[in-house]
Amino acid sequence: MSRKVTTFDVLMSCPDDIVQKGYLNTIEASVQLFNATVGDSNGVSIQTKHWSKNSFPESGGKPQDLLNHQIVDNCDATIALFGSRFGTPTDRFGSGTEEEIERMIESGKQVFMYFVEEPVDPASVDPEQLKRVQDFKKKYQEQGIFSVVKSKEQLEGELRTHLFYYFLKKILDPDDQNRETSNIVLSNENNEQTMPLQRFHLSNSDFVKNQLEKIKLSIIQENKKVIKKIENNEHAADWMPKSQFAWQSHSKPTAVSIDQDEQTVIKRFAEVNGIELNSEFFSVGNLSEIDYRAGSFFGSTYRLQGTEEEKTKYDNLIEIYNQIKQQDAFKVYFASLDELRYVNLLISNTGTTYDEDIEITLRTPEGTVVKADDLLVPGEDIIKQFTDEGVISNIFGLKETSKIAKYDFTSYQIPYTPGLSIPGYSETSAEKYEKASTKYYDLLDNLFEYDYFQEDGMDIVKLHLDYLKQHSAMWFPTKLFFKAGIKQIDYEITTKQNPEILKGQISIL
Repeated sequence: MSRKVTTFDVLMSCPDDIVQKGYLNTIEASVQLFNATVGDSNGVSIQTKHWSKNSFPESGGKPQDLLNHQIVDNCDATIALFGSRFGTPTDRFGSGTEEEIERMIESGKQVFMYFVEEPVDPASVDPEQLKRVQDFKKKYQEQGIFSVVKSKEQLEGELRTHLFYYFLKKILDPDDQNRETSNIVLSNENNEQTMPLQRFHLSNSDFVKNQLEKIKLSIIQENKKVIKKIENNEHAADWMPKSQFAWQSHSKPTAVSIDQDEQTVIKRFAEVNGIELNSEFFSVGNLSEIDYRAGSFFGSTYRLQGTEEEKTKYDNLIEIYNQIKQQDAFKVYFASLDELRYVNLLISNTGTTYDEDIEITLRTPEGTVVKADDLLVPGEDIIKQFTDEGVISNIFGLKETSKIAKYDFTSYQIPYTPGLSIPGYSETSAEKYEKASTKYYDLLDNLFEYDYFQEDGMDIVKLHLDYLKQHSAMWFPTKLFFKAGIKQIDYEITTKQNPEILKGQISIL
């Protein structure tokens, strides 16, 4: 017949010397005996976890951080052992074992800590490692949260007793009103469940204004310069390269000018901004270009010929044109974002103990949720500026504060695509734009950690948190974007610690 069994995940944490001496097998034996006797008759089961059997290869983070995410943070308790070695330091602690212990204690979870003091060969002991073990033991001496064992047999007996008292008490006292509980709350940063929809104001941002002033200043500066074309220039025929590369194939010089489309763009910008261009504004004198590889397998290589003043004027005008095109592209992209509405939500735990496997479900009328792939891709002239993770996070993400942590359970990893270099071949503008657009959406997918569904006339957004400490709060991965017009967001929250489904509403002003 079926029956209810409560399963607890217990982490085994220890340096390598403990593993090599077979103490993990002793822990497994104690757990198996507990499960087969006390556990089986009381509906309790303990599953041991260790990086050697429960972790998997993963990129995108530091080793200990990945182990914390994969195993440590999901465990209910830890069995930690130290011998004569303390272990290898991590970025934050003296060893991986110390970090796992501290992380569990900080989360309000149980730590079974043991110091193994069996006879060892002095020649095999690293004095520095042993000192670090002794210092760590002294640190916890007054707290009384560890035991000293002399052998595997002693450990097996003591551990089995400790497991019995700790886990059986959690099952036999389910109605204890003084027991620790979690309390999961969905709100904004002011702990409110009634809030207005917010919006961007990027089109009128300082960034846009500063870019505009920069372009105007560049045009005004170039407008003061006058470079006239000299007819029958005596140097015009002097185009043959006079260097050791003169044998290379080349074409005759071709006059260089700012093409009509580029002139039209600059003229329109100047007119809108009240700048009158002088009659020689687009003149670059007698500037010309030569193709030094005309007819070559490797394609053309153009070089400008003229005075430094002519070359500078040409480069500056092209730069002004590019800046205007970028400004126009920013206006289009920012305008699309300014049309969106969003709320900033966080999940907090105001209870007295941690909680795990937190599943948040949001519901709004169908067609109101804006997903990552609904967002406009930036134009070709600016797309590169949006292929940086920091830029995307600044726009769509939520910034960590002293009281609210950033969402820290990213599961998606941006795939690495090696570049392919072919001599003589360069990507077309369309190919570069397609590649950059793909990276842009990859970055968005990496940030928008939601699952989206549409059912029964509703948009459904799901978010998962592995765990949340007591007295802590964590932002959603991003701002939540909606089309204007929603009045409320219905939500449901399920957790490992709470058998009930928490239901509520976020009211939109």
